[in-house]
Amino acid sequence: MLYELVGNEKSKKQILILMKKKSLNKKFRKLREDFTANVSHELKTPLTIIKGSVETLLKGALKNPEEAEHFVKIIAKHTDRLNILINDILSLSNIEQKIKKKNISPAKYKVYDLIEDALCLHSETIKEKYILVTIHCDKSTEITANKHLLELALSNLISNAEQYNHKNGFIKIKVEKVDREIQISITDSGIGIRQKHIPRLFERFYRVDKIKSRNIGGTGLGLSIVKQIVKAHKGSITVSSKLGEGSTFTIIIPEGKSDL
Repeated sequence: MLYELVGNEKSKKQILILMKKKSLNKKFRKLREDFTANVSHELKTPLTIIKGSVETLLKGALKNPEEAEHFVKIIAKHTDRLNILINDILSLSNIEQKIKKKNISPAKYKVYDLIEDALCLHSETIKEKYILVTIHCDKSTEITANKHLLELALSNLISNAEQYNHKNGFIKIKVEKVDREIQISITDSGIGIRQKHIPRLFERFYRVDKIKSRNIGGTGLGLSIVKQIVKAHKGSITVSSKLGEGSTFTIIIPEGKSDL
């Protein structure tokens, strides 16, 4: 019915473009509102716990050394959680600004070196769980990327592979060069993910298991950060998983993108 009011093809196209723009604006506005609501909720929870703990201490718990220590530990735990959350929000904002301004500043790096640097950040927790890590990568393989961002993406994926893994499990990192693309796969022997969750994994603040995620210090932003970093490198990311058997996350990035 809309087309009957329009006199020519040019007008039809203009109306279609306006309709599409309105639809996109509405979508982005909804995303922004949801993000603001989620941030408010995520900040409010630890702040409420910290405030309650402080009030309990002031009402007399300070006089009891055991009680005082208990509440101070609670305050420390949730202060750390706030700090991690704020850092993740700032990281996400920083990456989005880099994408918007096309300011990724890429250079050539050995993929093996980037993986080793990312692994170093988690070496202690990996050792504590006796997780075996194997890297299958030609040490001469290079990639054009922003070192800090790509290491952050790898670190987040390795962190998940460790945190949701079993004791005496494994993490296998495999690098392949396919059709001028570098594919970095991180496979774990962990708890796995139900298929119904996979389409939403990269949404901000989405958690498969909210209680477990919070207990291990997760903010629900880690995979969103990974996706944005991959997007900044004009790449893609895939996930395959089987409940109880583990997951594989694969980053696919063009081998030598100089126009990032």
